[in-house]
Amino acid sequence: MPDLGEDIPITLEAQIGETVFAPTVALLNENFEVLRVLTADFFKYVEAKHFKPNMLAATFKIRLASGLPEERERYMIVYTTDQSLSDETQIVHPARTYAKAQAKADPGLPDPLIPHSAMGMVNMTFNSANSSVFSDQAWFGGKKEEPLPSPSSQGTVAAASSAGAAVAVSSTNSSGTDNRTLKKAMLPETEAFYNKLIEDMINNDEVEKALKLVEEAEYAGSRSARNTFIEAVKNK
Repeated sequence: MPDLGEDIPITLEAQIGETVFAPTVALLNENFEVLRVLTADFFKYVEAKHFKPNMLAATFKIRLASGLPEERERYMIVYTTDQSLSDETQIVHPARTYAKAQAKADPGLPDPLIPHSAMGMVNMTFNSANSSVFSDQAWFGGKKEEPLPSPSSQGTVAAASSAGAAVAVSSTNSSGTDNRTLKKAMLPETEAFYNKLIEDMINNDEVEKALKLVEEAEYAGSRSARNTFIEAVKNK
């Protein structure tokens, strides 16, 4: 991390598809000594909303304001552990999420358990312009779910584990590239659910809603939503 003389707030989000990478974060000083570890239970489940998929997420500050160089967190390592790999994360069933967004009755379907994996997509957003509004506690999953300020730099990295150890080291000069082609495919039942909704929207002449569903599905990892839309229009 650059020595900016101020703490840097960071939001870290692990996207949930067929599996999820459950992150652990280690923060090191300039001598590569571990100063702090944020374990997997620090990251809270955030339900899919609008065009954002289900994810595990947390917001915290990288401490760079200390007067002593050995107390400044200059390096960050994102990795997973053997214990995390044996766990699962329960998410809200996509049909329930959709019903909630449409103000419809809850279908009452059981919420699936998503296994943790050694690889996944992790999105990191940095902001050094408004550090005073952030705390060291996770905002997601609690009462502090205010939107984040515009990021000063943003990037996406692929995270993985090797024998339960370190995986991805981040830098604030990340380029913020589009990662849709890197997304893991969504669960088959979720993909079928989206495709059925898209077909229903086309059959009901609600093309705009169908297009929004296509975008939402692709953002969440769908590989067939766009073709489903095209075929539905052709067959109308």
